[in-house]
Amino acid sequence: MTSPRCGSSGSDRTRTLPLTRGAKLLMLLQAALSVVTLTAVAGSAIGILAAGK
Repeated sequence: MTSPRCGSSGSDRTRTLPLTRGAKLLMLLQAALSVVTLTAVAGSAIGILAAGK
């Protein structure tokens, strides 16, 4: 029989360090840049599709 935990212990989740303010800011910047990129790509795709009609 195998263990249902697959070798990991329950205390592993509590050993992560809290994120610093700088790390949170970088993640926020990355998310914002992703939204801007996605919006630009979607707008370009819509423009190409609209121009084809």
